[in-house]
Amino acid sequence: VEGARLSRMRERIVAAEDRFYALYNELNKNDDYDVHCTNEAPLGTRFKKRICRVEFYSRAKQEYGASIAAMLGGVAGGGSAKSPTLIALEREPEYRATMRQIVQENPALLRLLKERDALERRYIAARKQRFK
Repeated sequence: VEGARLSRMRERIVAAEDRFYALYNELNKNDDYDVHCTNEAPLGTRFKKRICRVEFYSRAKQEYGASIAAMLGGVAGGGSAKSPTLIALEREPEYRATMRQIVQENPALLRLLKERDALERRYIAARKQRFK
């Protein structure tokens, strides 16, 4: 029963995140700053975890992978794409400022953030109680 309760609590956190990102993506005018979440298994494991990525980073990963594949295939110009990590470091401050501004201008987004935070706090407290 307790395990089911924890999983249901986790589902509510994910649902709150999904509502936040759906509204944020709708309000955000720069598609590069849209955020999309997926469940992925990190390399070397079959255990999936939730990953939320900003669009410019996802695109940079795709371009970098294609560039490396082209290089390995002997295509001229292959391997010339910038590292996604470097792109993330360059663009993250502007992305964060954009998100902060959009949240400050939209009370519904702030409410969703507070809701998600409250759900996570209850989840953490329930886990601590269960796994003393």
